[in-house]
Amino acid sequence: MRGESQLTRRVPDSTHKVTASFDELSRDIRRIGCGLVIIDGCRGAGKTHLTNELATKLGCAAIELDCLWDKEKPGYVAAMKLGELSINLTWGKSWSKLVLVNGLYVREILKALNEVFQLSVYVQNISRNGLLSDCELIDVENNNPTHSLRNELNNEVLLYH
Repeated sequence: MRGESQLTRRVPDSTHKVTASFDELSRDIRRIGCGLVIIDGCRGAGKTHLTNELATKLGCAAIELDCLWDKEKPGYVAAMKLGELSINLTWGKSWSKLVLVNGLYVREILKALNEVFQLSVYVQNISRNGLLSDCELIDVENNNPTHSLRNELNNEVLLYH
């Protein structure tokens, strides 16, 4: 069984605050009212699940960056289909005052489009024993196999987080 996730939210140019619950995070996002909220974290941390749950609860648009990544190109930021993302952001903003955007490297990708976000949420795995575990590294206590960090993309992800 998978562990829980820790949610850390941050308003740009301010300090981090650990969020204890989904409801608390939902309230904070609702208070923002409009703009972009980014949801970041390592692969498998629960970004997409959290985004979908928040979008349903808040009735807002959600954009998944994994759908806009050209897997034939190296890297994440360089392989992002920025034109398609720009179209999706325009659609999201026309449909909803609040738009959730989730994926790896979301901050850097939005920076490439000169987009500004109002809130950043970082999703981090918490194992069953209460330890933070991230970046698909060794997680022996959950009986997960060790993931290789040999390929370029995994090294890029590790350095980012």
